[in-house]
Amino acid sequence: MIVGPDCRIGADASLSHALLGARVYVYPGARIGQEGFGFASTKNGFLSVPQLGRVILEDDVEVGANTTIDRGSSRDTVIGAGSRLDNLVQIGQRKVSFDPNRTCRDASKFATLDLTGHLLSDQLQARLR
Repeated sequence: MIVGPDCRIGADASLSHALLGARVYVYPGARIGQEGFGFASTKNGFLSVPQLGRVILEDDVEVGANTTIDRGSSRDTVIGAGSRLDNLVQIGQRKVSFDPNRTCRDASKFATLDLTGHLLSDQLQARLR
């Protein structure tokens, strides 16, 4: 864990395997750096895959209450500078970089975002319309 200058971490938040830039605000109850939903299918069933990545919250990121950001299995999960995540958002193993004038809200477990924050999940796109 590395926490940059002027960060605030709310009550009951848990952080592990994470690097926080400057002025990051993690609201109460958030879970940062937890093991993601990583598994591989084998002929004998499912096999858990070790989650070796980290979570990197760049400068001026805000993470809403009870939001979860999983660490990656082989790559880091990166939340880009200036991103704002609403309460109860779940981010998996991706690099998420939002336009500083937008926020991520009402995203659910099946949300997948590309490098520029465009929504890739048809289910999520339908929900946000």
